[in-house]
Amino acid sequence: MVEINNISYSINNKNILDSISLNIKDGQIVGLIGESGAGKTTLAKIVAGVLEPSSGKIILNKKKQTDVQILFQNSLELINPLRKVSSILEDAEYIIKENEAVEFALKKVGLEKSITSKFGYQLSGGERQRVALARILMVSPKLLILDEPFSAQDPSSQANLVSLFNKLNRDLGITILCVSHDLNIMSSFSDKLGVMKNGKLIEFGDASDISNNPKMSYTKFLFKANKYQLEINDFT
Repeated sequence: MVEINNISYSINNKNILDSISLNIKDGQIVGLIGESGAGKTTLAKIVAGVLEPSSGKIILNKKKQTDVQILFQNSLELINPLRKVSSILEDAEYIIKENEAVEFALKKVGLEKSITSKFGYQLSGGERQRVALARILMVSPKLLILDEPFSAQDPSSQANLVSLFNKLNRDLGITILCVSHDLNIMSSFSDKLGVMKNGKLIEFGDASDISNNPKMSYTKFLFKANKYQLEINDFT
């Protein structure tokens, strides 16, 4: 269980988050949607421990520091381009001291062990993302935070990632908090969905309920705008 209790965050006298509260049950996939600047990534970083809230409290039922991991958006910054994949994964292997963990993690993210002989600069964007995810899996996180994992991906790659994350959630019991602006993916991918606007959580509930019967006018606007954009894409 993750309890997010009345979290606020401000910087340079500007409020980024305003009294955010929600609970994430073990094994759930919770999505956060909203326009850029809504505060989604800031909240994710606070849950991950990257940022300290200005007020409020995060309660995590973690037993060790590595129980919460975050996969950041920019694949170019995920791994060192001048290091071999084997060396990158050894960082996590040093922490857990398990020789079989590399092969297990690579298999879980759909990569062959041969990739360990490549340097970071030799990998595609999708491979960089999966190597970074494999490194995360090696420390057996209980909560995985995903920051815009589907951005800059073609539809086929997005579908593969959704399948991968669902498999990790199902097979390993990993709880997932996902930040994304892709309403189509998040509506079907998430168990619970939170809608953020101007640093506030304005709606939270079952993903199917919010997708099919949003209560807040802003949420209705997001889904109408998304539907309109899809119609334009189909027309062009």
